[in-house]
Amino acid sequence: IKQDIINGRLKDGDYMAFKGHKMPRVLFLEIGDYASRGFQKKLTIDVEFEDKLYTYTLDSAVLRNTAKHHFSSYITCNGKEYSFDGMSLKPMEPFNWREKLNKNTEWSLAPKKALDYFNIYFNFTEGYQILIYYLTSIKNKK
Repeated sequence: IKQDIINGRLKDGDYMAFKGHKMPRVLFLEIGDYASRGFQKKLTIDVEFEDKLYTYTLDSAVLRNTAKHHFSSYITCNGKEYSFDGMSLKPMEPFNWREKLNKNTEWSLAPKKALDYFNIYFNFTEGYQILIYYLTSIKNKK
């Protein structure tokens, strides 16, 4: 069912478990380390269900570092993108994380003077992650 939702193929009658239920307001998409390498992440996910088109928009993410022992978070607040890593001892900072979703790009959120000590790097194409999508529109299909 997860892959069908990602591909927008959830349609009436496909899954009896959904009969009589509403679509959720939030989708959590969990992507493992290996899958993150070739998985094309989308900024929006469209799902057809009960003659309606539900559009979910990527709002935030949790990403494990490339050494697989530490997590960082990425959010959208008032239309702006931010990152947060408690170990970096810095507050939430502006960070354009969506542009890195499908690029093999590595970065650290640690202060430059502490990079040798922390040695924690992140990469959306090389790490376990949870992408969080919020329902942003519902349209009638007919």
